Amino acid sequence: MEHKTPTGAQISHSTVEKRIKQFLVSLDELINELKNLNSSSSLGLNKARSSKVWVAEQVEDLLHSIEKCAKSRVYVKEKDDHAGLDSRGTELWNMTTKLLRSEKPSDLENKNTYLKRMLLDPELHPYMLPRLAPPPPPLTPPHLENGNDPLIRYIKHVTVRHLAYLTLDCAQRTCGRTTQGSLRLVKIAVKAGKTYLDHNEVSLAESVLGNAAKYIDDLSKNATPLAVDEEGERINLECEFLVQRIELSFLQHNVNAAELMCNNAMERFSRDESAAGRLEPRIRESLGKVLYKIGKDMVKRANLTNGVEWLARALEIVDPKYVGSEQFAAELRFGIMQNLVQTSLKTQVSSDLRRAEEVMEVMVKEWPERLNVHCLGLDIIVAQKLGAEAYHAGELFEFWDD
Repeated sequence: MEHKTPTGAQISHSTVEKRIKQFLVSLDELINELKNLNSSSSLGLNKARSSKVWVAEQVEDLLHSIEKCAKSRVYVKEKDDHAGLDSRGTELWNMTTKLLRSEKPSDLENKNTYLKRMLLDPELHPYMLPRLAPPPPPLTPPHLENGNDPLIRYIKHVTVRHLAYLTLDCAQRTCGRTTQGSLRLVKIAVKAGKTYLDHNEVSLAESVLGNAAKYIDDLSKNATPLAVDEEGERINLECEFLVQRIELSFLQHNVNAAELMCNNAMERFSRDESAAGRLEPRIRESLGKVLYKIGKDMVKRANLTNGVEWLARALEIVDPKYVGSEQFAAELRFGIMQNLVQTSLKTQVSSDLRRAEEVMEVMVKEWPERLNVHCLGLDIIVAQKLGAEAYHAGELFEFWDD
């Protein structure tokens, strides 16, 4: 993690340890309170609200405290990992991991809706400022059993995840870091980054991916060549990092940065055979999904030319030679090809029509039983007869009259 050197009097090792000890005491209190909130089904509403307020405030205080500890450890150039920070950070991390695995797709939507309502209704969110707008219809807070309150889920999934990440990051030595230590920091960072992107926490994702970039750079400067397994892990982590940077740039509406990162990822991990063979299928699929998402968004915004380019990149990534024939990979590839053909027929560009024809040939071979494949084939026949511009203009009546 990048930290500025503290100002003022010189900080001693004992001072750093004192700060960390105070942090760990407060962190233990938070962990116990989170466990109580997660397991208690009979808390009174007022007590639950009070506890939630305490948790939110405590997390904020701890985030500030761990940042100070991290700066101090950098300043004194710690050459050892900190076991206490590592064990507590791991416990927090595991708590949020279990919740993330149990999270349903509807949970995020429910959480977002509930949080928005709480911002307007002090009856639900008593420690917010008084509302200035008329209140929405009454909303009954979800029951606290099994931690189903969206606010508690939000605190655990995102804020506590970030606290866990910072704690684990701070636990690592700041001087003379080993290769395995750097790899672990990158792994933690990309896992945290995925959580933040999934929850649309752009600023947190930007911060943690900035740290990951530094650790990846440290690995590239390693004087000792990496072992074969370490190099394979580095390749997968770096590609996963680039996938997240592409998605982050897209969320920030920075298409140029997304394209730069995409080209970097494809040159290094797709077109380079030695690296491509070591890339895990799940990471290749995640890259394909992000490029597919960007391509569809371009098409939705009527930016057909760029949409075709992004969809073509996605198709190149999900090469069956590497992703295999698993159902998810096959359906992802089918979706990309279908959208690529449909969009290519709309661009009024003859080269895109040829691209659609080539993709269509593959689809007919791989999915001859699917009706929508044959429908796409008919569209291509019409486009071939009319030409790209006439097809796009919809001059079908002239074609049938002939």
